[in-house]
Amino acid sequence: MNIPNFLKELPCIFLIVLASSMMAEPISLESLLNEMSSRDGLARLDEPAFTVRQFSSYDRASVDPADPVGWFANRDQSQYIRTETINGRTEDVMVDTKGPGAIVRFWITMSGPHSGRGTLRIYLDGEEEPTIEGNVFDIISRGKLAPAPFSFGVSGETEELRRGHNLYLPIPYAKACKITFEREAEGAFYYNINYRTYEPGTPVRTFSMKELKAAGSSVKRVGKAISSGLRPDLNSLDAHQGGPKSLKPDQSTQVSLVGSRAIRALEVSVNAADMEQALRSTVIELEFDGKITTWVPLGEFFGTGYKPLALESIVHSSTEDGTFSCYWVMPFEKSARIRIINHGTQTVKIESLTAYVDKWKWDDRSLHFNATWHELYQQQTPGARNAIDVNYVSVEGAGKYVGDTLSLFNSGFAWWGEGDEKIYVDGEDFPSHFGTGTEDYYGYAWCRSETFQTPFILQPWGNGSGNRDCTSGYVVNSRWRMLDSIPFNKSIDFYMELWHWLATKVNYAPTAFFYARPGAHSNRAADPVAVSYPVPKTRLDVLGEYSTNLVIEGESVKSVGAVFGQVGPQSLDGSNWSSGKQLWWRAGRIDDSMMFTFESPDRQRHEIHAGLTFAPEYGIVDITINGDLVIEGLNLYSPKLETRELFLGYGRLTGGTNFVTITMSGFEQQGRIRGGFGLDFLRIAK
Repeated sequence: MNIPNFLKELPCIFLIVLASSMMAEPISLESLLNEMSSRDGLARLDEPAFTVRQFSSYDRASVDPADPVGWFANRDQSQYIRTETINGRTEDVMVDTKGPGAIVRFWITMSGPHSGRGTLRIYLDGEEEPTIEGNVFDIISRGKLAPAPFSFGVSGETEELRRGHNLYLPIPYAKACKITFEREAEGAFYYNINYRTYEPGTPVRTFSMKELKAAGSSVKRVGKAISSGLRPDLNSLDAHQGGPKSLKPDQSTQVSLVGSRAIRALEVSVNAADMEQALRSTVIELEFDGKITTWVPLGEFFGTGYKPLALESIVHSSTEDGTFSCYWVMPFEKSARIRIINHGTQTVKIESLTAYVDKWKWDDRSLHFNATWHELYQQQTPGARNAIDVNYVSVEGAGKYVGDTLSLFNSGFAWWGEGDEKIYVDGEDFPSHFGTGTEDYYGYAWCRSETFQTPFILQPWGNGSGNRDCTSGYVVNSRWRMLDSIPFNKSIDFYMELWHWLATKVNYAPTAFFYARPGAHSNRAADPVAVSYPVPKTRLDVLGEYSTNLVIEGESVKSVGAVFGQVGPQSLDGSNWSSGKQLWWRAGRIDDSMMFTFESPDRQRHEIHAGLTFAPEYGIVDITINGDLVIEGLNLYSPKLETRELFLGYGRLTGGTNFVTITMSGFEQQGRIRGGFGLDFLRIAK
């Protein structure tokens, strides 16, 4: 019988493949640490190949997008795969996965009186005894397993029990991984755990505490490199410069490059009369090998949004005076062009534009750098317990997802980021990444406004966040992926729920960063009109007008009493007050107080405006609403009688009777011992 030649060669091919597999260096703690310390790997398809997925405590009622109640369900805590009894202990199973792989990112937070208590156990390769065991905060964020920047909680300005707790130390395993949590008492436990799964047969050396100790010098070396941002030596690179140039509207400046090379650093210095508008309306456009792959407002591209902020991450740095740098590796086969375009109405000066370039051998694993931006402008939110899925980006082709920046202006006095991320890879029917909240995705927790900057996650501006004390305002969140970058062979679809506790309006602008093979394309295009919109400075720039404008006349409120002096309605003919009557309080001494009440229709946080009287005999007062201090040290002295409308601050109303307390705290005029207060009206804005 004649055997075809290709069949005769199969045994040889098998032996070659087997030998190659046996000779390959195994995936290990050391190799993963080395991978973390180099950005070059992000710009190539991975070898050996792997997938990245996520275990989380998302609400298991979220099953079908056709069921909006279940799909946006929000009970995202203490949801586990199952509960086991192990050696008499009750352990909740969070992760159970088979095959060669590695844990590459771990985030948790807790609530309740026993927050921070409980034992975390990590079982590897089916062993009955855990490889890692200890208090959950000790392991994840207190540095008992690994130091910063592998282990940390954010923000450091936040009390520990209200932080997001993060672990970025890679934990490889050859066969399997199971992670459990043993609670000390009832309480909410939230988790997001990203893990890699390598192709079957990939050699992996399983993590051990002995190996971690032996790798101490590598942990220290890589941690130092990550903390310093993996900055390249600019002196060793070729510098290509453009500018300085003043860009009038619709003008641009650029740098062009040729050859098989890679941009390893990009620096831009910007100056304008209105820097916030310039950072939104000035766009960076990147073209590689004849295709535009990046079109993003300058501020969003560098992770600050439209505010000039001092910032440091593993991929970006910037200063408040408008100097921005990024360190993405951006390879190209034949040509590249960096272009800065002014789509605004003011002149923007590009003080400098410099690309630092090195050699790159282009091959069939090399990837082009991509970034996309779009904004939901004055987007109406559905209100509590309702949401919409916002598409950050959808990409067709092969590549890997490496991070994102979300900049938004929140016009409502409530938390805007209850929504979960949902990431579909290669046409999945159900997302392999289903999160527990926007702030959890970005590594913090509990809708906190405190700022933080780490190599991987940042909130350099958080005024529009917060929980009970939530105010309206601007927010910027970023997440940069190294080991947790998400490879895709055919497609990726990234969604984030926009889940706001109020029916209000927001400006919601995601920027997505990814690498892709030539021929890939996304659903986002250049949008010069969107970047030309004025950036919001106040709530009204987003709302257009207040959704509620409740006006309460001073003479209609009910005075409860005064420690000293006289309280009551007063009418003075011929005054310049906007109303002929008001509530007045006379002859108050220091530390005396009076109280009045008014009714409100809803229980929310509001802006409090007031028409107050200024007069020669009036004093300095503190004002509280329902026990919350809204303004302190307000000086009502004026040499002439007049009424002014003032913004007092923010107050949480009860949806019924509200109590306002006025306390006399001082007098401008030396020797005065008594003073007054006059209220023309209150204006409550939602």
